[in-house]
Amino acid sequence: MIAAKREQEVTVELKNQGDVDHNFAIDSLGISQDLAPGQTVQVQVTLPQTGDVTFYCEYHEGPGCSAGSPPRDRGTRLASSPDAKEIVHVPI
Repeated sequence: MIAAKREQEVTVELKNQGDVDHNFAIDSLGISQDLAPGQTVQVQVTLPQTGDVTFYCEYHEGPGCSAGSPPRDRGTRLASSPDAKEIVHVPI
């Protein structure tokens, strides 16, 4: 789980540490960002007022982009926290 403040924009900094393409997707927020090997990008995310959101890799559909994970058993939660930082770093 990664913590962010509810209803406030947070910058999620992604770095593809692998040697294949990866993706950062949050269906409920309409986010889909591709990352080439070695690439670092920043994505702006605003948590909804209620509930958490789940992010995953569209190419591998597993927690932490684990290839071979069953479809729909995927992702990591982005949850609210009053102590969350404005920038969240996520290696994928």
